[in-house]
Amino acid sequence: MFTCSVFKVVLRQSFPHSQSPLQVPTDYPVSHITRKHRAYWIAMTLLIAAFMMPVWAAAISLTEKASQDIVKALAWSPDEKQLLSASSDGALQIWDIATGKTVARVKSGFIGVNAVAWSQDGTLVAVASDKKINFYQIPGLRIIASMPTGSEHVMAMCFDPNSFDLYSLTHDFTVSVWDYQHQKRLGGLPGSEDFFIDVAGFSSDSERIVTLESKQDGQVLSVYERINMEMLMTLTFTDAPKDTNLVDLNATGTNVLAVNSSTLSAWGVNNSELLGSIDLEYFPPTAFALGTRNNRMAVGGSNNRIRLYDKQGKYLRELQQGSTQNLLMAPLSD
Repeated sequence: MFTCSVFKVVLRQSFPHSQSPLQVPTDYPVSHITRKHRAYWIAMTLLIAAFMMPVWAAAISLTEKASQDIVKALAWSPDEKQLLSASSDGALQIWDIATGKTVARVKSGFIGVNAVAWSQDGTLVAVASDKKINFYQIPGLRIIASMPTGSEHVMAMCFDPNSFDLYSLTHDFTVSVWDYQHQKRLGGLPGSEDFFIDVAGFSSDSERIVTLESKQDGQVLSVYERINMEMLMTLTFTDAPKDTNLVDLNATGTNVLAVNSSTLSAWGVNNSELLGSIDLEYFPPTAFALGTRNNRMAVGGSNNRIRLYDKQGKYLRELQQGSTQNLLMAPLSD
């Protein structure tokens, strides 16, 4: 209102009521015409700026927020046709991989999500954060149950292939078994204060666990049998920068994969032999998931972006957490 009033005053002082602002009178000196028109355009500029300022401020705010949010966790559906992603702002999103469209999107209410898992029958997803695990029904991401965990640091989860039992691993190496149907903890293996796991993962068959720990001589990657925690292999990365590494296992736990910055490497669990490395040509990742059929990989990072690769590491497409639009890219073959 103040800007509009100023605009009217300037116009009234600059032009007579009978004279249009854009009509140049023939008897005015050139310098007078220039002053009058300059005042008119200054007033117009101020008016436009006053209306556009809230729009610009909102756009800048959204851009800054998007650049701050990161993808925290990823999980594939059993048939690898859909992908669940969780953002640092608590948003959950399910993607249809063939079309690039969003199937469902909800706010979990969590400040941050530490781990997600998809049931083997495809009807349920688990989301861990804020000392509890929430269960959502598929399709639609409708919350149907919640269980307290007593820990804010659930690092990885996996559903049992033959039931709705859920396995979880915390930062201190506590392994728990949860009964979803009766919403209670069935048991597990106790952890230790000597451990502080950076990242972890389960094989899709839930039989093996991979962990990455920071120690004085570097980051240590280890693979264990879940049932008795027997160590199957260990590797030490002396030159690996902290917080840029992610790990996962293939479906049966015979191969372990690790992402260091943008380099993806794979080793055989039985002999610790390096099977190969590829450059994902990607910004430092924050989430990694291998498909349950070992055909696809998903890597999430800053700006809420997700990149998809085939099992050979070939780039397929990019998704952005929060987007609900079709990305208009060629469908992926099954």
